Formats: sequence, C-alpha cells, structure tokens
Amino acid sequence: MLFMVLLTALLRALEVSGDLTPAFVTKVLPPNLLEAPSRPDPGIPPLSGIIANPEELKLRPRVLVGYISDKEWAMIEFVAMTHASWRYITGLSKAKIDLLVFTHQKWAPQVNMICSNLELNEDVDKTFKGMLQDQSQCFVVSYPPPPQEIWHGYPFINNVHFFVDDRVASILKQHYGYVMKTDFDTFLTPAFLNFFPTKLTFGVQEYVVVDTTKQRLKDVSAKLGLTHKGRHNLGPTWVGDASTILTMANYSISVMYHIVKNEFPQLPTGGIAQRWNQGEGWPEWSAGIAAMYATEIAVNHMVKEFDSTDLMDAHGDTTKSVHQVIHIHCRHGDGDFSKFEFFNHHYDKADLTSLQPAIVKDYAMLLAVTTWRHLAGDPSSRQRQKEEL
Repeated sequence: MLFMVLLTALLRALEVSGDLTPAFVTKVLPPNLLEAPSRPDPGIPPLSGIIANPEELKLRPRVLVGYISDKEWAMIEFVAMTHASWRYITGLSKAKIDLLVFTHQKWAPQVNMICSNLELNEDVDKTFKGMLQDQSQCFVVSYPPPPQEIWHGYPFINNVHFFVDDRVASILKQHYGYVMKTDFDTFLTPAFLNFFPTKLTFGVQEYVVVDTTKQRLKDVSAKLGLTHKGRHNLGPTWVGDASTILTMANYSISVMYHIVKNEFPQLPTGGIAQRWNQGEGWPEWSAGIAAMYATEIAVNHMVKEFDSTDLMDAHGDTTKSVHQVIHIHCRHGDGDFSKFEFFNHHYDKADLTSLQPAIVKDYAMLLAVTTWRHLAGDPSSRQRQKEEL
C-alpha cells in the first residue's frame, strides 16, 4: 500500500497527458477469453508475412501495444522506460505514434494519471474516434487477466490475451497502420521513427541455446501437426500490420495453451511444475518461456516470410548507436544499464554528466534515471534530460 501511495504522489509530478477521473475497469471479458483455447488448427490459411501496402501504412498513425502486470516493479518499468522513451521520441517528430496500454486493474488509477482512460464498451469505436487527436497520445485500458484456473496460473498469457478481444481488434484495424507488440521494460530510440519494415518482423531473444531445446520445439510442433522451419530465438517484440499481428496473437495463444497444459506437469494446488530432476528448467525447457516457445512454433508454421533483427529487443548494455538500434529490451544478465540495478537504486547517485546518450546503454540510463529523479522531486532532472539528449 505504501508503494502505491508513493507512486501516486510521484506521478502527480509528471506533466500528465491523461485525466484524473476514475479508471474504467473491464469487468466482462469476451467469451473467447473465459474458456480454454481450441487446439491450433494445422490447416489454417498461412500468412504471407509480406506487408502488402507499406507506403500506405506509413501515412497512418502507429501504435505500441502492451500489458502492465500486477508486479510491484511493472509500473516503474512502464513509466521510467517505455513511457519515458516514447515521450522523448515523439517530441522529435510530428509523426503520430500512440501507446495503447492494457493494465492489471491494480495500476489503473496510476496509469490513468499519464494516459487517457479508454472504456471498452459497445460504442468503443465511436468513443475512440472522438478521443483521437493529431498528436501522439497514450491510452489506458484496465483489463483483467483471463481465468487463472484455465491458464494454470501462467502469467505471460497477459502479454497477448487482449488481442483476441474483437473490440481491441476493431480499434487497431480501423485506426492504425504499423502495430508494435512490446513489453514495457523497453526503450524506443530515435531510429524507431524511420522503421517501416516490409515483412512481419521480430526482435531477437536468446531462449534457445542448446540443441535439446531445438529438438523439443520441433517435437511439440510435430505433435500438433505443425511444420517447424528451423527459425529460433524470435523476440517478444513484433512489428507488422494490424491484421497480421492479430492473427499471429490468436494462433500463438492456442499453441501457448497446449504447451502450458500438456508440456509441463501441473501442481496439485494449481500452476505449472518443472521436472528439475529430469533436466527441465533453463536452459533446457523452461515454463517461464512458454510464451516464447509458442510464438516460435506458431510463426514457423503459419507465416511464409518474416524477419528477425537484433536491432529490436537489443540488450540494455550494448554500445551500439541509438540511431541504429530500434528498440531496447532490458533483461537478465545485462550490465549497465541494468533494470535490476535500477530497481535496487544502484544509480540513485550516479554521475550522468559523463554519459554518451548516442549509445544504447547510456541512453537507457539517462532516460530512466532522470525520469525517476524528476518524479522523486529533482526539478533540474527533466531539464538535464533535455540538454543531454
């Protein structure tokens, strides 16, 4: 409770783009989220993966879509990383790049201070159209997780479950060109402003590091009657047109459910167990990475052509240029900048004057630390951020 009170007070220090009205909570999930997904259909019409009209999509607004979980650090990640970098890059361009934030209801009041509240009702298309402005905007939807008894307590279904909601699909298809699915322990860079891929594109994340995992993924694909082309380590960040992203999300959810339910033992009290004594767990076969496995299996089967690039989901400690890297994803094992060191206040008294914000690791640190210091009451930090960047 103290943490939430403090965070609420800190957010009031930020120049808000939302409102202070009570956040609407989506209490009724659509029927397809209240039941177990069906087994993935091997005969589903394949996606070409080619973006048929990139020049047309360039002219339409873009949108980043993701979910804030109920974890204590999740709100800090969003504010100091994704939201901070979004605020920065949208200040460099007149291009309209929106944030569509789905959040656990725990954080709805806080997110509502910096994003405009969106109610998913029967008139949502009309409502949303009336809210749209020419400049970049952040919208928040309070959206509960699907039933945990169906998903065996698996938390990462929340990163995609909202994509199967027809109300969300309608918003994305009607109002946006390129869609980026992203986690919120991430930063956008200036290079994102000119990123318009011609194929469905994924970042890179190294979750397959041993041959036994590669074989297990191919075995699961075969068990489901699906084809695996041998493409591995597809990152959790996806960029494509709205229809392709939505189709991908729907299919990957079916695969994810199979993995969660059938490829790991279930605890008597609910939840997923790991057979550690049989070699399961990282890096062999990890329950926490089931969502990544599902994406890989789905994409290899149903998408004819796609790209993956290490310029998305780039590590937070890389020394590459922010004019080359598109998207930074802070992860376990990163040096400076490390989100875990940030959470542990390792950078609270760091000297930021020697940073080189044109490189990824310093850009990430400067944005996160100056944002946090600004929220914590240092009036000079926001000016310092502007001057350094």
